[in-house]
Amino acid sequence: MTYPGTAVFFYNRPDKLRALYAALASIKPPRLFLIADGPNPTSADDVRKCRECRDLARHPSWPCQVFTLFRENHLGAKQSISRGLLWVFSQTPEAIILEDDCIPSADFFRFASELLHRYRAHDRIKLISGRRIDAPDNTEGGESYFLSAYTLTHGWATWSRAIEPVDWEMARWPELRNTGWLENVLGNPKYVAYWTWIFDRMVNGMDAWDYALSFDMFLKNGLCIVPSVNLVENIGFDASATNTTTYQPGISDRKIGVMKFPLNHPDHLTPDKAADDRLEWLIHSGYVFRKLQIARQRIHKRRHEKG
Repeated sequence: MTYPGTAVFFYNRPDKLRALYAALASIKPPRLFLIADGPNPTSADDVRKCRECRDLARHPSWPCQVFTLFRENHLGAKQSISRGLLWVFSQTPEAIILEDDCIPSADFFRFASELLHRYRAHDRIKLISGRRIDAPDNTEGGESYFLSAYTLTHGWATWSRAIEPVDWEMARWPELRNTGWLENVLGNPKYVAYWTWIFDRMVNGMDAWDYALSFDMFLKNGLCIVPSVNLVENIGFDASATNTTTYQPGISDRKIGVMKFPLNHPDHLTPDKAADDRLEWLIHSGYVFRKLQIARQRIHKRRHEKG
């Protein structure tokens, strides 16, 4: 099977990149777009690790075309990834996208490739994810994937038509913030409070890129395809990560499943509300709520111990 271009984003974690390349060696994607942020010049260790990653990335163990965008200066996650995505899609109309800690299966490449072709002209569908974290894998048959209003970008695929129009600075958020727009999109006041907090942080300089995709999805009533079984393992929930530094049981350690082919497509392209509520609880407002509860419990325990 012919796979689309594969974009690999990395920075300074040679152990993670080595694990990703080991997985890709069995898949043998024909074109690699390699994007690396520049090292922090104040850290000799960072310079060394970035150089090691670049040397590794340049030399895949299988025959393929390699295109590189290696930054000299350190941009941070938001600018490095958003600009890198625009660079990738200036050269190819569709691609599979992996960060260095996202370990894909061959099934993910086949799954993403088939659906990139199937939904190429379906403007409402913005992303194809390889991650299933809201529930146990569906191994009993049925539909091969469902639709979500949320973005899942730890191993995903998309088209230039979905990426090129994204406003990475979220310029419309300040004018929409107090209009009730987000209430109409999400419905639940707890969800609205969480995403208002997130979007406020984004326009105030948060070094993240994926929330801009979420904003774009909400604005355009977009959809993300989510597989019925998990097809990408994330090995990056540790202290070396930029944002995902906290280990989350059941999410961080979610193993890869097996997708059945041929794919069984859903009859209706509408978001699965129950699955989206589970995602909101697991990785968005519910996750923050649980962290606050734990913090309050610790404070209460310390006060009780002091008498």
